[in-house]
Parts: sequence; structure tokens; C-alpha cells
Amino acid sequence: MASKINQLLNNWPSGTVALQSWLNQKGVNRQLAREYCSGQWLRRIGHGAYIRHADKVDWKGAVYALQNHADLSIWPGGLTALSLQGFAHYLPVTKETVHLFAAPGTRLPSWMQQHNWGVRLSFHSTSMFGKSGSGEEHALDIGAAKFGDFSIRISSLERATFELLYLVSDKDSFIAAAEIVEGLTVLRPAVIEAYLKACRSVKVNRLVLFLADHYQHTWLKRINREGINLGSGKRQIVKDGILDKKYQITVPRELMYESG
Repeated sequence: MASKINQLLNNWPSGTVALQSWLNQKGVNRQLAREYCSGQWLRRIGHGAYIRHADKVDWKGAVYALQNHADLSIWPGGLTALSLQGFAHYLPVTKETVHLFAAPGTRLPSWMQQHNWGVRLSFHSTSMFGKSGSGEEHALDIGAAKFGDFSIRISSLERATFELLYLVSDKDSFIAAAEIVEGLTVLRPAVIEAYLKACRSVKVNRLVLFLADHYQHTWLKRINREGINLGSGKRQIVKDGILDKKYQITVPRELMYESG
């Protein structure tokens, strides 16, 4: 047994969750996993999910298991991905919210939902760029972030920008998102253009272009707007806002006064 558990631990990246499906591949069935738990080698944190007994594992190590053991199209996106890449410095007043995005129809496993990761998980299954869970959501551009012995797939800066704006629903979230977009001067024009043409959300497309215009980002000049779906008619993004005539969206008065 000592030889098998040592071999298992040597192949198990520190700081990550291991799922029973992966343990099975290593010759550790449920009964043996229970014995390892009794021997304080492993600790069960939910149905079919384990960590090393004395290991400290946070939500990033859980996402590693979702992506590499469960083969699920789930990734940190939006504000979370921007923060991981150094473009969203903030101190949460309450518990930090981690935004996880997923291909349409994907569900967050119960062990992930029920375990206390020390953060609030906000799960978004969206068809903003695709209909199915066949990988369309990853087709355009996905980045990676490394944490010690492991890495996970996260949204690139460009994709995360679209996800951030997808969640804008009121004045506060609009202003918070705008402050972050103001600092996104390094976005790649070709990637942004590809997302604009693939994005199914008229609201998000208009917000991307409005904010890029508002902050006079140079990458906007290199985008061909032909084929971008901007819909028709007015869109109310925030209540009691001011209508931006160019993009036909209502925006916070504070933002318009700032530009005036």
C-alpha cells in the first residue's frame, strides 16, 4: 500500500482536487480511497472529490479538477480572469466573488458547489459565443494561469472583457466595469474584432464599442466594424441614465458628465 500511495501522491499536483475518475485511472477505487482517508493520506471533500489530507486547496485547485479530471468546459472569466492577469485590482468589501463561466448546458458539480472555498462562486452558463458544450466556447481564445505545481485555463483579456460587460446590469456594475475597461489599453484588435463578430449579445457589442470610444483606446481604430451585430433601436442598460446617441444605449450620468 505504501508504494501505491507514494506513487499516487507523486503524480498529484499539490494544491489540487482529485476526482474519483482520476483515482480509478491510478488504480485507486472507492474502497481503497476510503482506506487512504482512514489512514489520513486523503481527505474527502464531497462526492467523488478528494484532497491530500494536509493540503491547502482553494477554488483554483478545484477548477483544475473540473478541467483536467472531469473534462468540463468551465473556466474563470470576467472580473476574476482580469484580476488574475493584474487588470482588476480591488479589495472586496465582503467575501470575494469568483466568476466561473461555462459552455451552455454545463453544470457545476455538487462537490464544487457545497464545499466552502472561502469565496462566493458565481456560475454563468452562457451561449454568448456558441450554442452547445462541444467546445465552441473555447474556439476563439483562451489563456492560462499557473499556480505553483499546476495551471488552469482562464479567459484571455479580450474574452474576459466581453464576459465582464455581459454581467453589467445596473449603474454600479456599469461604472465598475468602465473603470476596468479604461485600463485595458493592451487588448489585441484582431481578437477583439473576432469576438465582436462572434458575440450574440447586442448589449455587449455596443458596450465594448462605447467604452472603447469613451476612453479613446487606440486599438479601436484597427477594428473593421463590418459584420458586427449591433441590432437596432435603443437599449436601456441602466435606469435613469443618459442616452448615448451614437450607440443608442443608456449610460450612467456620471460617465457622460465625466466625458463632457
